[in-house]
Amino acid sequence: MKLSYIITFAAVVVASTAIPANAATGLTTNNLAEQLQVGRQLGAGGGLRGSSQEGEQSQNTPSTSQNDGNTSQNDGKQVKQDDGKQKSKDDGKKKEDKEKKEQEKKEKKEKKEKAKKEKEEKKKEKAKKDGDKSKKDDDKSKKDDDKSKKDDDKSKKDGDKSKKDDDKSKKDDGKSKKDDDKSKKDDDKSKKDGDKSKKDDDKSKKDGDKSKKDDDKSKKDKKDDGDKSEKQGDKSQKQGSQKQGEESQNEGEQNQSQNHKQGV
Repeated sequence: MKLSYIITFAAVVVASTAIPANAATGLTTNNLAEQLQVGRQLGAGGGLRGSSQEGEQSQNTPSTSQNDGNTSQNDGKQVKQDDGKQKSKDDGKKKEDKEKKEQEKKEKKEKKEKAKKEKEEKKKEKAKKDGDKSKKDDDKSKKDDDKSKKDDDKSKKDGDKSKKDDDKSKKDDGKSKKDDDKSKKDDDKSKKDGDKSKKDDDKSKKDGDKSKKDDDKSKKDKKDDGDKSEKQGDKSQKQGSQKQGEESQNEGEQNQSQNHKQGV
């Protein structure tokens, strides 16, 4: 392939020496274009055939140099125009690509700044919410502390009241115990009084029985005394009557005896 390029280049040099000076520039440009075309053909497998054809054309160049010069000049202008258009097109595309890249870079930067700003806004909003939440938590904590203090005060008051109630309950228990002891003593005394009353009742009953017995005995004694007196009266009367009768009899007998004696 290198040999083909060398042959092609030599043919171009030979052709350029045969072209008029006013057409040199266009021819050179045209030959360069042809060289590129030949190079493409060689790359496509043209090989030595393309280079031999170019050599034949270069041999014929002196006879057609004027026409080729004009053609080359026109081709050169066309190539320049095409190159200018292509360059302008390339420059426009480069500029467009550059502007596009700058726009993409700008959009990317704006997007990044927007994301950063949104992130900062969210961070601020979160900080504000956290601050509000912290304030609410502080207020709630303060309320809880106040409530806890009130509960503690209430608990202390309840504790004091409970202590007073306990003391009062102890006093009441002590009083109740004293009352129970007194009640027990009263019950014991009442029981003793009951026992004494029962004993008194028993004694009174016994005394009643004894009194009744005494009354019965007294009545009996009186009756016995009456009966005895009556018996004694009867006895005395009987004894008196008997004695009197005996005395009267004795007196009668005595009188009779005296009378008898006197009569004798």
